[in-house]
Amino acid sequence: PAHAITWTLLFGFGSGATMILGLTFIGLRASSAHQAAALSGMAQSVGYLLAACGPPLMGKIHDTNGD
Repeated sequence: PAHAITWTLLFGFGSGATMILGLTFIGLRASSAHQAAALSGMAQSVGYLLAACGPPLMGKIHDTNGD
């Protein structure tokens, strides 16, 4: 609790940096705007699909543990 603000700032900057790096790597990997759009669409589709599994999975774990 004493370092909550520090950890919050570190996690916030880390999350922001991860997002920026992810988008930058897609642009660096592609050789054209069309290829970058296709790669970005595929990566974001997979990412959002995986992210959508998180809340139901955590709910199931919570229900199973009975907490």
